[in-house]
Amino acid sequence: MRDPRVEVDWDGMELENQLELATGAVFAVLLGLGGALLLARRAAGLTMVIIGGGLGIFGCLVPLATAKYFQAQVTHVGLALACAVLLVMALLPATHRWVEARPSGPSAPANTPRSAVPPYN
Repeated sequence: MRDPRVEVDWDGMELENQLELATGAVFAVLLGLGGALLLARRAAGLTMVIIGGGLGIFGCLVPLATAKYFQAQVTHVGLALACAVLLVMALLPATHRWVEARPSGPSAPANTPRSAVPPYN
C-alpha cells in the first residue's frame, strides 16, 4: 500500500521488482529447459545450464552489495555458491564427454509391417 506520508520512490521500487522478476524468469527457463535438455544429452542443454549458472551468480552478487540485513546477505551468498557449484559441474570435462557419448540413432532397425504371405511373382 502506498502511504503518501512516507518518502519512498515507489516507481523506482516497482521497476526494480519488475527487473528482478524478469531476471528470475530467464534464470528459471534457462535452468529448467537446459536441465531437461541436458538429461537428454543435448549440447544446447549444457550451454543453457552454463549460461543460467553464470546469470545466477551475477543475479545473486549484485543484490548482495545493496542488502541491508545480514540474513539477506547470507541468503544471497548461499544462492551464489549453489550457482557456482552448478556452473563448475557443468564445465567439467566429464560432463562434456557424457553429452558427446550420446547414442546416435536407433540401435535396431525399425519394425516395418510385413505381409503374412510372401509375394509369389
